[in-house]
Amino acid sequence: MDFVAWTLVGGFGLFMVGASMWRLEYEAPMEEALVTVHADRARRRWIHGLMIPAVALTAAGLWGLAHVDPRVALGAGLYTVGAVPWLGALAFRLTVGEWAAESAASGGAVPASYRPLSAWVDLGHTVHMGTAYAATVPIALGLVGRSLVVDWLPAAGITWAVVMVGLFALPRLRFVAEPPFWAHVFTFAVGLSMLLV
Repeated sequence: MDFVAWTLVGGFGLFMVGASMWRLEYEAPMEEALVTVHADRARRRWIHGLMIPAVALTAAGLWGLAHVDPRVALGAGLYTVGAVPWLGALAFRLTVGEWAAESAASGGAVPASYRPLSAWVDLGHTVHMGTAYAATVPIALGLVGRSLVVDWLPAAGITWAVVMVGLFALPRLRFVAEPPFWAHVFTFAVGLSMLLV
């Protein structure tokens, strides 16, 4: 089980290294953001190049834990279902996003097809965050009473998931629950607890 624990911890660690390179300028209005993205091509490749395997590692760690209880398997499935469109969105940023950034940086307009595509692909983030929060509940329930993690962690995970879903559902507070590193927090806590118990 140490390998599974290290996989969950590693997924969080890798994601945080990538996330630590993120710049707020990437979230400016599209025209400005794309010019910054073009100037930061190498940095953005590193960011997404770390985030992609981090999401895959976290999903793999959850599947490694799935044999513990059917509810954990359900949680692993939920997390994985949401991870797929998020991985697609990250790949989109590395390909189509770079093409749009090059167009914007060369003085041209943002390609007309990019705006609707980008809005559609960004739903991958929304799906991922929703399923990651939802996955926390069955995973936590499946860990109740097991000696794998500290006794209080399942209850804390369920409470955390309910709070984050609530924040994510409220338009004015959604920004608090949107950063994608949150999708790795509970799984990191599980992995760390497994190593320390």
